[in-house]
Amino acid sequence: VLTLPGDIPEGLADALPDLRRVAVIAPRLSPEAFPPLWRKRVCLGFALAAERNIDMPPEIYERNLAWLRAHAAALVGDAAVNLPLLRLMLKARCLPLDAARRLVDRLSRANQPELTLELLHYVQGNTASDDELW
Repeated sequence: VLTLPGDIPEGLADALPDLRRVAVIAPRLSPEAFPPLWRKRVCLGFALAAERNIDMPPEIYERNLAWLRAHAAALVGDAAVNLPLLRLMLKARCLPLDAARRLVDRLSRANQPELTLELLHYVQGNTASDDELW
C-alpha cells in the first residue's frame, strides 16, 4: 500500500514500474489526477481508505465513487480477490449481477459466509427491484 498524503511526487511513476501489487491511497486526489495505468490502483486504495475510515473531502470521495461505478465491470476480477473493493462495490450497488452470482459460489467455497450472505442479499435485492419494474 502506497499512501500519498498530498500531491503526486515527481518521478513516482518511474520509481514504481510494476503497479500490479500496489494499492494507492490518495485521500486528497481523484483518480483523474493519475496517469491511466495508475487509476485502478487508486481505486483499490480508495476501497482500503473507505474500509479504514480515512478522511477525505466529500468531492474527492464522490469522484472516486463515480470512477468506481463507471469502471465496475472491469474491476470484477480485482473485487474477487480484494475484499475491501468487493464490499465497496456492494455498498455502492455497482457490482454487475452476473458477477455477483458467480462470486456467491466462489466465496461460499472459500468459506466466507458473511460475504456470501451479503452477495446473496445484493443479488436478491437487485432481482426483486427488476421484477417490480414488470
